[in-house]
Amino acid sequence: MGVTDLAQAISLQEAGRLVKVPGIGKKTAERLLLELKGKLGADMGATHGGATSDAQTDILQALLALGYNDKEAAAALKALPADVGVSDGIKLALKALAK
Repeated sequence: MGVTDLAQAISLQEAGRLVKVPGIGKKTAERLLLELKGKLGADMGATHGGATSDAQTDILQALLALGYNDKEAAAALKALPADVGVSDGIKLALKALAK
């Protein structure tokens, strides 16, 4: 399960999607949904929605892999032009995060 799938499962409160992850049962999934509900922020719901491009998703995953938290990565992603490519988007996002 990727970051996008996890964020969507949390925002839509779908315990069934979390149960598919090895080691997570029904009770754990429900507890995760309860504890993480509302913690993604309004901007994360929009970032992880179905309307994002593949490039934006790749940029977000790259920033998360580099150790930035969800809020930082989402804020940097919001500042990027909508039609930016992956490599240019990562460079611009890193410059924005360095400030």
